[in-house]
Amino acid sequence: MAEITRRRYIGGAGALLGGLLAVACGEVEIRYVQGPAGPAGPAGPAGERGATGAQGVEGQAGAAGQTIVVDKPVTQVVEKTIVAAPNTKVVMWTGFWRGGNMSDRGTGWTDLTNRWNAENLNITFVLQPVSGQGDNTNAKIISNYAAGTVPDLVHTAYWSGGVFGTRDMLPDLQETYIRHDKAYADTMGDFFPHLLESSMWDGKLWSLPQETNADLPYTNLDVVRQAGLEPLRLGYSWEDLTEYLKTIQQTLGPGEQSGKWAMSGMMGNVNFINLLKQAGGEFYNADRTKIIYNSPEGVEALQYVADLIHDHQVHVPHSSYFEASGQDRPSFRKGSIAMNYETSASRLVTWAQDIGGLDNMYVTPSPTRKQPFVATFGQNTFMFKTNTQQQEAVWQVMRWLTSTDAAAHYAAVTMFLAPRKSVLLHPEYQAVRERVPQFETFIEGLSYAFRPFHPMFPDHYSGFSNLAAKIWTTPGTSVKDGLDEAVRVLNAKLDQWNAQN
Repeated sequence: MAEITRRRYIGGAGALLGGLLAVACGEVEIRYVQGPAGPAGPAGPAGERGATGAQGVEGQAGAAGQTIVVDKPVTQVVEKTIVAAPNTKVVMWTGFWRGGNMSDRGTGWTDLTNRWNAENLNITFVLQPVSGQGDNTNAKIISNYAAGTVPDLVHTAYWSGGVFGTRDMLPDLQETYIRHDKAYADTMGDFFPHLLESSMWDGKLWSLPQETNADLPYTNLDVVRQAGLEPLRLGYSWEDLTEYLKTIQQTLGPGEQSGKWAMSGMMGNVNFINLLKQAGGEFYNADRTKIIYNSPEGVEALQYVADLIHDHQVHVPHSSYFEASGQDRPSFRKGSIAMNYETSASRLVTWAQDIGGLDNMYVTPSPTRKQPFVATFGQNTFMFKTNTQQQEAVWQVMRWLTSTDAAAHYAAVTMFLAPRKSVLLHPEYQAVRERVPQFETFIEGLSYAFRPFHPMFPDHYSGFSNLAAKIWTTPGTSVKDGLDEAVRVLNAKLDQWNAQN
């Protein structure tokens, strides 16, 4: 017989939220298990007539017994039924809301909101812009949390997990929900590992990947072919790229005179991380207690870009150059930049339209030093601590938003990179891949992608830009000295953080 398990119901009366979750329970659970059949009865008495008489038939088997099994506490897993109050409202903030309207990147969220509300009557999903004073999204969220007005969900940069998690604003999703939700837990291996790893700290899963993106050079094929070149293929070296850009620049003429440049977009933290990893260097040491990018590999990476700007003069100068000269900044969309690092999003199509259509657009893969490498960043979905019953409803929305179907629709609309492997084969995403074959270069980059994370990473990310900017603006500036100073300042703050955590 099958085991019969007593189910413990929690919460008040309300709408059932679909599906049972198993939860760890410290109470003793009693399970009633059907026992074995009883022994056969004794033979009947001998017959009364005749010499020997016929023996009576064997008695029937005894009725099945019932055994009561008392399990040990703590380790027992008990099923629970999730119950939410009727007409629960789940609110999400997204930074993709601008001036009262959703940006082109936010269109996918509007679609998902409408889909959920069309299919779920008891939980209403509401999308709102980030609320609060100032320009810093994280600061607004922190102040609203302190005031008790934080939303249930926020869609924002993945690295914000450290900002909120260290303030105890987020539940550990793995411990609180996923390990008790077998259907969802079975899909966790579907996330790209580097996205999941950069969503947790100290064993706590603070958020779930919603989408990711990467920067690779959009390339104007018309300009490249006018220089007598063909598109670069995966495996080209830094030296190959330098010679390639020099040839393009010769065709365009000196940038200061022509207002045209061979390359743009390598000046900054994203591509420093790219080049650092390509050279075999690391941002942090193994246990992420120190920043170590002032290594020989880091110096080599930053010097490479400095040389493109100052020595070879094939890269667009720092913005201060145009402010001082009164010249307009060149634009890939206007045809005055041949190759421009840009993100994996629907702008791939709109920018292609500006330069003559998709037939004239090419996405150049990552260069290779010791290895090819591309940093993938992107946004995660965060749940905030409210109350148990509300969070149960929020989890239902969150698990759906991060499922293959919802993630595939959002990624297809925005043309962001997929957070799950299964999204790559989803019909909606496949349609984008067929319509825009240039997008495949970004997808192929997922096989050699990385995403840095530390609870202090937002400071480390912006700190690099602030402290190393002189390298981009002043020829002859020591790259080693600039990196040493950046690392010294940031590690002093990191030491303080380590002491407090």
